[in-house]
Amino acid sequence: MNSDTTLKQFVEQYENALRDKVEKENQADFVSCNSHIPCISHYSMEKQFQNAYTIAKFKEFQGEMKARIYCGISLNIKSGSNLEFEVKEDVRLVETCRCVTFMVYLDVATCKVNCSCRLFEFKGVLCQHEMMALIDQEIFRVSKKYIFKL
Repeated sequence: MNSDTTLKQFVEQYENALRDKVEKENQADFVSCNSHIPCISHYSMEKQFQNAYTIAKFKEFQGEMKARIYCGISLNIKSGSNLEFEVKEDVRLVETCRCVTFMVYLDVATCKVNCSCRLFEFKGVLCQHEMMALIDQEIFRVSKKYIFKL
């Protein structure tokens, strides 16, 4: 495409690009539906995500699941069914590690959870910190609102 491209040529090229994009998405969906990545834990929430997500999104979830090994959790405040946790994560910075603190809020009555890292709000995947709080409270299945259909 250049300055000599007509509107008609532009529209045709745009339609071709759009068609290619849709075809690639359809191929990815087909591969995802016909492929299987095994769970790495025995938690039923992982099985929920495995059944709902594409392979790429499920791998993101599993990355968060694995990253829990770098976290420690402590309960700060308990007020009725509302809990506030402090999750400390060892974050690698080139050659060193640094401890970063995240706050996780969990309502055990509704199983509503959110974290100060905001990963779920930005990427639609539960973060390792939220998983830590849920598992700490023996909540092994999550509400459908935490499983975005892709």
